[in-house]
Amino acid sequence: MLKIKDFERKLVVNTECFFSDVTSASMQYLKANDFPALVRLLEASVLPTDDLNPADLAHFLGVYEGDVLLAAGGLQILGNSALLRSVATLSSARHRGLATGIVKELEIHAQRIGIEEIYLLTETAGAFFQDLGYEVESRNGAPSAITKTAQFSELCSQSAALLHKCISPLNDS
Repeated sequence: MLKIKDFERKLVVNTECFFSDVTSASMQYLKANDFPALVRLLEASVLPTDDLNPADLAHFLGVYEGDVLLAAGGLQILGNSALLRSVATLSSARHRGLATGIVKELEIHAQRIGIEEIYLLTETAGAFFQDLGYEVESRNGAPSAITKTAQFSELCSQSAALLHKCISPLNDS
């Protein structure tokens, strides 16, 4: 389990603006027993949960303060691409950099496992993701691996914007 302070040094240039109010929080990969808390967080954020199950959590991160899941997000791995999904923050914990930290750590995780492109769908957070380097793409040009996901084809409305970011896999050498 990594402490938030470790993520500040590793991910954020201006650490004073992130995690200032949640120094006792910790970021960790979610496990099956975290599933009910994740579902509650996503439902409170009006995000889809119908296609999630506890086995999907291998590529999900959460920020906990005590027993409270403050924020979470995950990757759905699709070959050398991934769908960034379920990025949510408890309303009382917003504007503290938690979602930014999760997205950046998930990007590093994706690089480590050989992912080259990350896609996401959003109706409300386009500007947030654009600030993190994601670019709006035409839904018509989405790769078939993305269009075949339940997020793309069933759960997110056609008005949801598709965003994309190219990343470079990390070499272990």
